[in-house]
Amino acid sequence: MKLAHKDIEKDNAGKVQTESSTGSVGSSRVRTTLTLCVATIDFDSQACQLRVKGTNIQENQYVKVRVHQDIATRSRYVRLVDNVKENGGNVRIFSSLHVSGEQLNQLSGVVAVLRFPIADMSEAEEDSSSDED
Repeated sequence: MKLAHKDIEKDNAGKVQTESSTGSVGSSRVRTTLTLCVATIDFDSQACQLRVKGTNIQENQYVKVRVHQDIATRSRYVRLVDNVKENGGNVRIFSSLHVSGEQLNQLSGVVAVLRFPIADMSEAEEDSSSDED
């Protein structure tokens, strides 16, 4: 079996537990749509069912997304931070909940301050115009 995309959406019914403000717990069955990053696909020939296993990648009111999906990405950033520190650099981490972190995420999520100066563009233009005279 070949899949065109690694992410699929599945309409699913499941049991949901809710907790009220008083602390009482109740449960009910709800129907929701899950968007999964597919890990494995199995066909049960006895039950004639296709079983898809994966992790939820889109949050909804019943199913939250947790950091366990971002382990590979987080590991890459941890290695990056370790490499910077090993080479004598300083690392600053901005919260994505703060305005500065939101702005950084709009760029690329990572920024570097270089150790060497870059000539100011206006100085470079002045130098080139004085060379022409």
